Amino acid sequence: MSASEARVVMESPLDSADKVPCLTEYQPIEVRFYDNFDELVPLREWWDEFMAEVKADLWLSFDWCRLWWKYYGRDRKLAVFLFYRNGRLIAIFPLIFDHLKIWPLNLRVFKLVGTDFTIMTVGLPVKREMIPEVMERLIHELDSRFRWDLLRLGPLSGRSDITEEFINRYLMKIRPHHEIHLFHTGVQTYFQVKESWEKQLSSLKKKQRHNFRRATQSLQKMGRKIGFELAENANLKLWFNEFADMHGAYWVSQGQGGHFVDWPSSRIFHEEFAATQLNLGRLFLMKVNVDGNCVGYKYGYMFGDTCYTVLSARQKNGIGAEIDFNRLTFQEVISHARERGLKWIDSMRGYYSHKMELGGTTLPVKMIMVWPKGKNTQVKLFFFKLISFLNQAYIKIWRRRIAPRLRLAPKHLSERYIRFSLFHE
Repeated sequence: MSASEARVVMESPLDSADKVPCLTEYQPIEVRFYDNFDELVPLREWWDEFMAEVKADLWLSFDWCRLWWKYYGRDRKLAVFLFYRNGRLIAIFPLIFDHLKIWPLNLRVFKLVGTDFTIMTVGLPVKREMIPEVMERLIHELDSRFRWDLLRLGPLSGRSDITEEFINRYLMKIRPHHEIHLFHTGVQTYFQVKESWEKQLSSLKKKQRHNFRRATQSLQKMGRKIGFELAENANLKLWFNEFADMHGAYWVSQGQGGHFVDWPSSRIFHEEFAATQLNLGRLFLMKVNVDGNCVGYKYGYMFGDTCYTVLSARQKNGIGAEIDFNRLTFQEVISHARERGLKWIDSMRGYYSHKMELGGTTLPVKMIMVWPKGKNTQVKLFFFKLISFLNQAYIKIWRRRIAPRLRLAPKHLSERYIRFSLFHE
């Protein structure tokens, strides 16, 4: 950011219509560039309001991006672009600039902050009606400031309305000198929050409604009492560590590492993020007790109109293994989301049969890829697509099938693997 830009008086970028011309009198798009988060702190509240408004998801909120950069930004450059029209914020693109080197090739890649070293998906952080103009201007800014080979926008959440038809219809302006493509990479599971629990049940098949009732009746027959508590400042550190330990113990019993082993620094990163979000009323760390004894946790967040259920943990033995943990906790999550006026449960990526039985719907996860036209870029992309394919083989064959059978101790995914996984997730 230039010195003159740094001296700009911070005014609300979301509501300054009284200080600008009528919105029908469109002015040129204004772009502000930042290469660190310190200068952006005064915009934190407005940043989050904007991300919620355009449904860009919690994973592009200010604190997620700031902390992600703290833990995973080394050896990379930060490039944050804020776009304004008529004094109003219309897009935020927090990007990282990464050099991926395999001799003699060097692929210069832009990605959205917070979308590698994690399992998260995001929405496109721009007002929908402004996408064509903003994308054209973003590409212009990248061309004028950097030498680059690939812009990866995504993985885009299942709810994202970006489709192949959308790409072809609205983003044609950048095609003369750049290629733009939409890739599909897996699915994401969602639940719609109904007006009442009775309506939630009525949306399920008869067998599944019966299974929910049976889960509650089973507890009653055993004479057990289930209770739910939400984390507070006084117990957050203790509960988070209990949750992470319990989550890891379950996956170790399955011959795998679990989230906090697989992803480098993820435990300390999530713990710090949880503390920031608790103070904002967004954290959802729920302790599940049976007869006063902890049998599991549900870990997630609330942002915009969505509750994000990120991870679960449960006892692998005793009463924790006997109760229908998924159904009992699902009802509580739905009830809590309804009380907060939320519309959706984002159950993260992947297809799971037990989520389908709870009424889940899968939607495709996508990625927008843009690159400058040219033979050199095409050659680079060919080799890096091959590497991305080999990375997937490593995960699906070696790490998930062979290594557990050999009883090898789980290890972190390598940083090289994570950064080089461009076309698959």
